[in-house]
Amino acid sequence: ALPILTKTIDLPGNKGQHFFFDIGNGDSLAFFWFPDAPKAEPEIGFRMKKSLKGPVSFEVAAAAIGTVCSAIEIIDSRYQGFKYFSLPDVIADNCSSGRYVWGEEIAFDAKLDLGKSKMKFLVNGEVAAEAPGAEISGHPVNSVVQLAALLAPYGLEIPEGALVLAGAATPASALTPGQH
Repeated sequence: ALPILTKTIDLPGNKGQHFFFDIGNGDSLAFFWFPDAPKAEPEIGFRMKKSLKGPVSFEVAAAAIGTVCSAIEIIDSRYQGFKYFSLPDVIADNCSSGRYVWGEEIAFDAKLDLGKSKMKFLVNGEVAAEAPGAEISGHPVNSVVQLAALLAPYGLEIPEGALVLAGAATPASALTPGQH
């Protein structure tokens, strides 16, 4: 199920909004929206059931994933009017990641072909963006493979219980106050 917006509070002085979502199972999620961070993108999220130290194969990465969910990343950037990021820019900007909305988790099954899944990002009930899951590194699980490989030279691992956002399948969609 998708997160459902239950309440919005406007912050004084037009400084942003506070959103409250029902994410299922009696759980709620709250996050802030700031005027300088008005974009969001649909993503696929994974929760790791086992730690993972790379480099690893697709199959090993898939076996370490416990659950999967739909997610939304709220884009935030310290750069104004950016058009191109170099790798150092991306790192300095924390990958333009500000916040996220984590959907209801379901058990991950490696037989489920997330690469062929159709992702639709709805704004006010209308499709703002859509793409197959394969737009995320060829298959969303490849993001976990890549993350493990990036951490490996430093002796680091993806820990058990970690939340991993696989990446965006579509360009970010601009949002304005009051949209849902």
